Amino acid sequence: MSEKEGPYMIQCSLGRDRTGVISAVIEAVCGATYQEIIDDYMTSYDTLHSIDMNPDSLQYKLFKQRIDEQLEAILGIKIEKVPVSDLKTPAYNYLTECGMNEQQIEKLISNIS
Repeated sequence: MSEKEGPYMIQCSLGRDRTGVISAVIEAVCGATYQEIIDDYMTSYDTLHSIDMNPDSLQYKLFKQRIDEQLEAILGIKIEKVPVSDLKTPAYNYLTECGMNEQQIEKLISNIS
C-alpha cells in the first residue's frame, strides 16, 4: 500500500479479525481517533452478525473487548492509559518495528488519506 496507489482490498475469511485489525492500525497511523476506529470495527461486526449496537449491550461489549485486546497487543499500549485521541504514535512505532521505514509509512498515509 505504500508502493502503489489504491484502490486497495484487505481481506480475510470473514473480514473482521485480521482485516479489522490491519484496518485499525492503518486508521490509527492516519490519525483516526480511538472512537472512529471502534465505530468502524463494530460496524463490520454488525454487518456480519446484526449485533445489538447499543454500547451497553453484552454483544457490543464482548466484540469491543476483542479489538481493544488486539490493539493493546499489537500497539503495545493499554487502552485506558493512552490518550485515545492519539493512537497515531503507537501505530507508527508498530509499523516501524515491522520493518517499514519513515518514507514508506508517510507514503502509506498519503496513499490512504
